[in-house]
Amino acid sequence: MGNKEKVIVGMSGGVDSSVAALLLQQSGYEVVGVMLRLWSEAGFERENQCCSLESADQARSIAAKIGIPFYLLDASEAFYKKVVEPFSMSYLAGDTPNPCALCNPLLRWHDLLQFANHAQAKFVATGHYVRLKHDDTGNARLFRGKDRKKDQSYFISRLSCNQLQRSLFPLGEFEKTEIRQIARDFGLSCSEKPESQDICFVGDGDYRGFLSRNYLDKIRPGLILDTAGNILGQHTGLPFYTIGQRKKLGIAARHPLYVIEKRASTNELIVGEKDDFAVEAIHLNDLNWIGAKSQQSRFSAFGQFRYRSTVIPVQAEVITENRMRVYPGIEKLAVSTGQIGVLYSAEDEVLVSGTIFETERPLMTLPAILFSLIMAVLYASIYHLIRGGNLISYLIYLVVSIIGFFGGQYLANLVGIKFITLGTINFGIGSLSSIGLLLIGSWISRPIE
Repeated sequence: MGNKEKVIVGMSGGVDSSVAALLLQQSGYEVVGVMLRLWSEAGFERENQCCSLESADQARSIAAKIGIPFYLLDASEAFYKKVVEPFSMSYLAGDTPNPCALCNPLLRWHDLLQFANHAQAKFVATGHYVRLKHDDTGNARLFRGKDRKKDQSYFISRLSCNQLQRSLFPLGEFEKTEIRQIARDFGLSCSEKPESQDICFVGDGDYRGFLSRNYLDKIRPGLILDTAGNILGQHTGLPFYTIGQRKKLGIAARHPLYVIEKRASTNELIVGEKDDFAVEAIHLNDLNWIGAKSQQSRFSAFGQFRYRSTVIPVQAEVITENRMRVYPGIEKLAVSTGQIGVLYSAEDEVLVSGTIFETERPLMTLPAILFSLIMAVLYASIYHLIRGGNLISYLIYLVVSIIGFFGGQYLANLVGIKFITLGTINFGIGSLSSIGLLLIGSWISRPIE
């Protein structure tokens, strides 16, 4: 990296961006530090907020310590329009947005590259823990950082290929502990500064409070239902809940219950047990291909659907240029619409990312399917004992009973009819339809007896 090219480093006053600037300067780059002053809620500033005046002062003093020029750019208006407003509207629509995924391509890299063009700088750099490699044609390829606990490729996956081509990530080959030690050795004041875990523009760290203060007139209470449609209580507003949430639901139950779905169309919050997290397919749109695009419409990969969530093997199916369906197999995932889905290769390369806009849940869980099958066999066996007949008759009864039990539940669930439910099993409807079809089956089997 010692070619003395000019690079604009996005600084925040934190240890990561500060050490990124230091490493690049020590590698021979002409480094310029730039901090974007972002919008923050008035009256709720915090010392560790990335866009606070305290952080700007610290970034300026660190730049002086390193010996590089420093500039503070006001990006508050653009940040509010490109990040804060879409974030708020997404929550109000029942989704769970990721503001960093919006900010990086639309604002942070946009503004840093714009400044770089004016300053005649070739690159921009940040303190993100990701690695870039270049293929034989010189194209940038994005990989997970060496420190898997700090890896931030999930967020950087939304950058365009052109943005990555002009980016440097000097921390990608380091562990976080090494970065703090470098800061200590150089005497940087940020060496022990705690990391910011909250949404940077939410002053008190509580997005629920932010939404209450700014959008309370658009938030309505509604019903809390279990997966069978039974009313368990009332929620205070869908934006105040996240998929996978267990605590502060305001309902009592014998078993732990989790938020598994937010139905914005009916303003209903659906809760269930861990088994109810089963997802059959995850739909992504707004695809951003970074790695080599698959020449096949269906391919294998490893998927991550929430920051710091477990990476799992998946099958991906390309539907259109901008849409994809991902099959997670038997994994039970707390998947939220509005979040980012990222697919990796076995070598930790980012292949493609997209926004989760829909999930498909199985109509019945595996235990429900097994129970329904047992009941269908039981009904067929009882009917065969009553009616009598040979083996072929019994097989006919069995097929008819299974079709009746499963088919009746499927049709009833489509139109919203429920009768004696057991979890995801529409037991009453399944039983009635199974017995009803068995009566018809007796006429079908009569000529065979």
